[in-house]
Amino acid sequence: MKVLLRIVTGFLLLTIIFIQPSRAQVRIGPEAGVNFGMQSQNIKAGSSTENRNSTLKVGAIAGVNADIKILSNLYVQTGFFYVYDNVKFKNEVDFIPLSFGNPKQEINDDIHAFRIPLYIMYKSGFDGFGRFITGIGPYIGYSFIANRSISTPILIYDNNGTAVSYYNNKVNYELELGNNPLKDEMRKWDYGVNACIGYESNVGMFFRGYFNYGLQNLTPGGSSDYKLKNWGAGVTIGFNIGKDNW
Repeated sequence: MKVLLRIVTGFLLLTIIFIQPSRAQVRIGPEAGVNFGMQSQNIKAGSSTENRNSTLKVGAIAGVNADIKILSNLYVQTGFFYVYDNVKFKNEVDFIPLSFGNPKQEINDDIHAFRIPLYIMYKSGFDGFGRFITGIGPYIGYSFIANRSISTPILIYDNNGTAVSYYNNKVNYELELGNNPLKDEMRKWDYGVNACIGYESNVGMFFRGYFNYGLQNLTPGGSSDYKLKNWGAGVTIGFNIGKDNW
């Protein structure tokens, strides 16, 4: 969190230094789209480390964008967004010696969070025409609820103790969020960097693709042997209300 606060403070200071009060302009408007929330795991066991990435699943993002003009081509954008991450991990279970193949254990987390991005934006183009836009900066996120469903292959034995088949045992529960390694399963707070590229029309409508990469280890207590981080991408469409005096 201290690293993020330093980054945000630096961006705000740059805004104050370079902004021209007579030309300052703030526009706000809705923005929404699809979000492909992903997670990566690093699990250390002895001298080896296993790396896993979740599968690609569709989520959603929606909120309010704020567009702040600094110079004719330089802007700051921030906002407040609700983010739904649909995160699924698939882990193979080795039943080949029993002639049952490699069924998969599936762990699916439905994570609901708030996110505040901060972009330094560059906008090309001329007054009366559309503009190509690109930006980079930090973000901060807060997960307020998460639900987990687990489907695990379980062997079925006959009376002689021989495995004859298997079934998928399903469990559903709400994740404990926090930073207590004794009871919590995932941290609430996240921070990282994000970047975007897109196009804005002369009437304020815009669309963009974005990428975000989390820097926070979401493992409660910050275990060095087990690291869990957010990353992902998405596509949104929005509308900045008001005329942009280029």
